[in-house]
Amino acid sequence: MPIKYILIDDASPDEIKPYTEAVVSATSGLRIADLQPSQFDDLTLVLRKETPDGVILDLRLDQQANADGYVVRFTAQALAQELRTRMAMRGSKAMQPAPIVLWSADGNIDALFLRDDTAQDLFDAVYQKDQAVAADPERVAIELTALATGYKEIRGVLATGKKAPSFLPSLLQIPDGAEYLDVRIVDALDKTPKPSVHEVARFVLQEMIKRPGPLIDETTLAARLGINPSRSRDWKSLINKSARNFVFKGIFSTAWPRWWAVGLELWWAEYICSSHPLRTLTAPERVSLLRKKLSLKSLATHNDVEGSQKFWTVCRATDRPLDPIDGLRISERDHAPWQDVAYISVGAAIDRIAHQKGLKVHPLDRERLSQIIKTMS
Repeated sequence: MPIKYILIDDASPDEIKPYTEAVVSATSGLRIADLQPSQFDDLTLVLRKETPDGVILDLRLDQQANADGYVVRFTAQALAQELRTRMAMRGSKAMQPAPIVLWSADGNIDALFLRDDTAQDLFDAVYQKDQAVAADPERVAIELTALATGYKEIRGVLATGKKAPSFLPSLLQIPDGAEYLDVRIVDALDKTPKPSVHEVARFVLQEMIKRPGPLIDETTLAARLGINPSRSRDWKSLINKSARNFVFKGIFSTAWPRWWAVGLELWWAEYICSSHPLRTLTAPERVSLLRKKLSLKSLATHNDVEGSQKFWTVCRATDRPLDPIDGLRISERDHAPWQDVAYISVGAAIDRIAHQKGLKVHPLDRERLSQIIKTMS
């Protein structure tokens, strides 16, 4: 059966149609039905009856009248909070737990939403209409599908009554016998005796997938292997064949590709070089070994990065590879102990690239940055 989302937006159907059609036509098996805003009870009644696989909300629901001439007096944040409450309930007023997604005009997102930390926890994904939905509908469609599928899997697992230590390996598809999971992750989830579907989904997506730690994205994977993908024709062959040994196959992975960080190091020791751990080698040394062992000749490293070539992370401001020893830590909200420390390069700090992206140097590294700037003047 197709995955069905209900979009609640106060714009006219003619205004909505270009966005929904672009997303739906970008993939198969996805439907988006639009619903005009109305009173809370009316909306929740419709959603309970329809049991959609997901809900999409426009941020400002209170700007245009619906077909009956009624203008609601609430925004997406208030409605999302009500829906989350009902999704966690039992009984006649309960709703099936499902992803709630926000999309809105670019200006509204920047001015009204990103400054509200509490509201951000209510939504599984946020899209700016012109920068994301219109510009890259395929990505949006894939992510909506993955969210709905992931929620379904979580509902099934929680219905068995299992606790975190039991259900996480199956949700994350951890290979049998592999010690890929930091025990502190299990402890964090286990502190909530009966987590809701949304709490589990948000934890996996926000605390594991979107922040590097046990899982790393393609940019970090390339940095740790010392490879510059833009100069390497064999990069896709490497990640599709060799790196599949440690690829993440759990929930949401179809939209957010990730690889197990520990799996990478185990694979390196078994298939590439057991005598020299990956982290001890420079990027040119890593690439040389990969070419030899995998017979992939078109692999190249970065030749324009100053400082240490023992890359292990990427600059958050530029996505360029970086050895943490050359980086500056940045201040992060709610950093968990199993997550990697985030860095920016000195150049990104001095050129204010990081500042333009809202990244601030951690207080413990500000004096170091000041001393670096002094030596340059």
